[in-house]
Amino acid sequence: MTRPDAHQPTLLIRRAGPHDAAALVDLAELDEAPVPLEPLLLAEVAGELWVAVSLVNLEYVADPFRCSAPIADLALARARQLRGEPERAGARVFGRRWPQASGAAPWRRAALRASRR
Repeated sequence: MTRPDAHQPTLLIRRAGPHDAAALVDLAELDEAPVPLEPLLLAEVAGELWVAVSLVNLEYVADPFRCSAPIADLALARARQLRGEPERAGARVFGRRWPQASGAAPWRRAALRASRR
């Protein structure tokens, strides 16, 4: 019997090293942007580089040919943690801004309460 997550790709968020230079240049070319300032945090899915985030200014490059927005959001959240920034209310999760229940429209508050059950 296989595990339910056996076919899920592995996500790895790590710091960039000198051996990542060629992959960073390739990713930046795909995104048509310069390589962000070092030090960098990398997000790999199934061993392939999808996102690179600068720990200096949080600028990033991502693979535009993949659904990389959720991965970029996770990498940015981790970069903020490493920079010592406090968590933000209504932080972006998977490409969306989720409202706080108290500030949301009444129909959204009900939906948020229902989703927490």
